[in-house]
Amino acid sequence: MKQLILGALVLSLAACSGGNSGGGVAVNPEAERPVPSGLLRPAESSEELLSHLREGLRRGYSQPQAVLFAEVEPVAADGAADSAGASSTTLQEVGVDEADLLKYDGENLYYFDWRWPQQGIAEDQLLPVYSPALVLQHYRTDPAQASATLVDEHTVDHAGDSVEGLYLYETNAGSRLWAISQSAQYYAYASFVAPQAWVDTGTWLQEYALDADGVPTEVVSIRVDGSLLSSRRIDNRLYLATRFSPFIPGIEPYGLLPEEAVLDDSIDELSEEELLPGIEIDGVRSTLVQAENCYVPNLDSAQGDMPPDSGLVTVLSIDLDNPQDVRSVCINAYASGFYASREAVYVTANSAADETVIHKLALLPEGPDYRGSGSVPGYIGTGSPSFLMSERNGDLRVFSSLWDNEPFPMPVFETDIETELEADAETASVGGEDLGRHRLTVLRESSDGQTLEQVAQIPNATAKQRLGKPGENIYAARFVDDRAYLVTFEVIDPLYAIDLSDPKSPQILGELEIPGFSTLLQPVGEDLLFGVGQEVADDGLALTQGIKLALFDVSDPTQPAVLDQTIIGKRGSYSPALYEHHALTLLQTDTGYRIALPIQRYDGEPQGEEPWEYYPWADSSLYLFELEAGAGTLRQSGRVIVEQAGPDQPYSNGLGSARSALHHDAVFFLTNGQLHSGVWGQESGT
Repeated sequence: MKQLILGALVLSLAACSGGNSGGGVAVNPEAERPVPSGLLRPAESSEELLSHLREGLRRGYSQPQAVLFAEVEPVAADGAADSAGASSTTLQEVGVDEADLLKYDGENLYYFDWRWPQQGIAEDQLLPVYSPALVLQHYRTDPAQASATLVDEHTVDHAGDSVEGLYLYETNAGSRLWAISQSAQYYAYASFVAPQAWVDTGTWLQEYALDADGVPTEVVSIRVDGSLLSSRRIDNRLYLATRFSPFIPGIEPYGLLPEEAVLDDSIDELSEEELLPGIEIDGVRSTLVQAENCYVPNLDSAQGDMPPDSGLVTVLSIDLDNPQDVRSVCINAYASGFYASREAVYVTANSAADETVIHKLALLPEGPDYRGSGSVPGYIGTGSPSFLMSERNGDLRVFSSLWDNEPFPMPVFETDIETELEADAETASVGGEDLGRHRLTVLRESSDGQTLEQVAQIPNATAKQRLGKPGENIYAARFVDDRAYLVTFEVIDPLYAIDLSDPKSPQILGELEIPGFSTLLQPVGEDLLFGVGQEVADDGLALTQGIKLALFDVSDPTQPAVLDQTIIGKRGSYSPALYEHHALTLLQTDTGYRIALPIQRYDGEPQGEEPWEYYPWADSSLYLFELEAGAGTLRQSGRVIVEQAGPDQPYSNGLGSARSALHHDAVFFLTNGQLHSGVWGQESGT
C-alpha cells in the first residue's frame, strides 16, 4: 500500500454493558485492545489524543486546499411491500434501515421537511425576512378513499436547520419516531476537509412516542457536537457518524489567519473541553468521547502512515429501547464515505495517492469490532460511496475509478506536489493504457484481524477485459447476491453483468450497449432490473434528453437484454430519483411491481434551433407505472399532476423533497410541503 497522505476514519464501538443513567456516553476502559499492527491503534492517554488534535489543527489551518470534485454517485433502491399492501422506504440493503423524509406505517404518514416561512418586512428593510423552520407533519390516511387528513403539524424545536430524515421503529415501550437534523453546511467542495467547515456545528435527534392514533409526543431530545456524516438503523440500534472540529477563540473560521506563532499559541491554549465534542441528552451535557475509546493513526504500521486530523469523527450507537444507552468511539482522522451491511460497517477515505482506504468493523452482539484496513486503487467519490460497495459472506466487493486528471483532487499535506503529480500520472497512465480506469476489487479479512487483503481484482494482468470504454465514467452500480451490474457512460450506455460466485475469480459475463444511461438500477425480481436514467440523442454530442425508464432481462447474464423502455419528456426533463433513491417508490404485486416516480417534464417545441437548446416546461407530476414481470412490460398507469404549464404559470416551482407512498390503489405524493392524493390508473391533479 502506498503511503497514505490523508487520514482515514475508523469506527469501533467499545463493548459496553447496560445503560448510562447519568445521561452520558458509556465506555469500557477494561475492554481488550487489538495489537496495534494495523493502520490504527488506541490512544494511550488523553494527552496523546489532545496532542494529535492540536497537531491536526496546525496542519489543517496552514495547508492550502486543492479543488475537490463531486463524482456522480450511483444510486439505487431496494424496497418491498409489507403485508398491509403499503410501500415502504426504498433501501440499499435489506434489513439496514435508512433515514428518509417520509415514513408510512399503513395508517399514519409522517413527513419531515424544512421551510423558509416569510416573517414580514421590517420598516428599515426592502426585502422580506425569512427564517428557516423544520416542520414535522402527521397525516392520517384513508386508502379506500385515496385521501389523507393532516392531523398535526408543528415546528421541531431546538433542532438544526437542515433535515436529515426520520426513522419509524417499534420499541418495547411502543411505536417511536425519530427525527434527525443538523446544522446546514455551506462550504464548497474545496473546503470539505478544512477544519473551518466543521466548526460550531451540531446534530439533533428528537424521539417521539406515538399514541394509539399515531400522534407524536416528544420524549427525548439529544444534541451531538459535530455535523452528521451518515446514519443507519440495524434492529434496535441507531448508528450515527459525526464530524467535529474545535472552534479556536479569536480566529474567524474563514477570515484571514494570524501569524503562525499567534495561531500556535491559540491552539495550545485550547482546553480538553474545547478540543473534544460533547453530547446533551434532555438538557444534561457530558463529554461525548474519552481517550480510552478513541483511535489514532498508527505511525508504526507497515501499511503506511497518516497525519493527525484537525478534528474527530465519532460513531454513536444508540439503543432505541433505551436512548440513555449511548456508546461512542472516535478517531482523529479524515473520512469520505460510509457503507453498512447487516454484518459490518465500512468507512472509506480518499487519498491523494489515488487510492481509497477502507476500514471494516464487524457488528457483533457485544458491539462493533475493528477487523482491519485495506485499500483499493482510485477513488469511490467524495460523498457516500455505499452503492459502489457490497458485502457478501464476509467479502467486500468494491467498484473504484482511477483519477485521470492532474492533480488528484484532494488536499495534499506536507507532500512534494510535483512528486505526487508524477505518481498520479503514472498510475492513471498504466490504468488507461492497459486495463482502463475502473476496477472491481474483492477484499477479505486477514487471519490476524488487522488487514483487509485483496482476494481478486478485475481487470487484471491475465483477464484484461475493461470495465467501461475509454473516457467513460461510472454512473450506476448494483450488487445482487453473487452478481454485480455496472453502468458506464460517455455517449453509449454499456450495462455490464459480472459473476461473483467465486470471489477469487470474478468474471465479466456479458455487456449490453444502448443509447443513454441509467443512474439507478433497481432489482425487481430474480431476473429483472429496472433502470432510471436519461435518454441521449444518437448524434455523437451526448446531450441528455428525456427521462428514460428501462426494464432489463438479466436471466442470461451473458446476454443482458432490454425487454421494454419508455421515455418521458424531452431535453430539460428531470427526476429527483436520478440522484436520490428514496424518491423512487415500489409496491410489489402478484404480477410484478407498481412504481411511482416524480418527473419534471419538458416538452413541446424547442426554444431554439441548436441541438443543445432545452424544451419548455410542461408539467411536474408523480408518474405511475405498472411493471408486469411475466410479460416483461412497463406501461404508464396514470399520474398525479402537481403543476402544469399555462399562461399564469410558465415556470415550475420544482419537485423539492419529493416523496410518495402507495397503498393498494391509493397514491400519496408529498413535495414542497404539500400532500397530493390520487388513484392508481387515473390521472389527477391540477
